[in-house]
Amino acid sequence: MLFFGIFFPLAGTLRGSGDTRTPFYARFVGVFLFLLGFSFVAGIILGYGLPGVYAGLFLTHVCWADIGTAGFLWGDWADTTATMIAERSNASPNE
Repeated sequence: MLFFGIFFPLAGTLRGSGDTRTPFYARFVGVFLFLLGFSFVAGIILGYGLPGVYAGLFLTHVCWADIGTAGFLWGDWADTTATMIAERSNASPNE
């Protein structure tokens, strides 16, 4: 649950600043690569069953946290936010 708790605040911060792609890519990659792909291979093909599925779920949360953290640390969300704030501060209240 640690990685789950890391991803969601970072994803919310990124979405709030206008970067909706990074959280989407994190979820997309995590779900299709690990939650579906790894869980299927480990649980069914390799025969690990439920522990293989839980390993896939764990790896999904790790992937989400890794991609979300990378987007937060190295993304351009801060510049986007600064631009949006500057645009809104220059707008007249009647627009």
